[in-house]
Amino acid sequence: MDLGRYLSKKDAIGLLEIVSNGLDCRREEDFRKLLLDLQDLIAFECAVCGHQNLREEVVVDQICEQKMVNVNYPVEFLE
Repeated sequence: MDLGRYLSKKDAIGLLEIVSNGLDCRREEDFRKLLLDLQDLIAFECAVCGHQNLREEVVVDQICEQKMVNVNYPVEFLE
């Protein structure tokens, strides 16, 4: 696949930075920032995302907690 057809060099670098920052994402605020950074590459106004801790000790020993993260999505739509 020729990604050069779909991404400019600037966008490709931006995407790599988002992926790299995602490796260090430890808090919900970090996750929100990643999604807001993604808006520079993909046009969207609102997002609701889910995440789950999948570390081995959590998966083996207990049920993983799922959490929803609202990023700019109107609360009245969620209700």
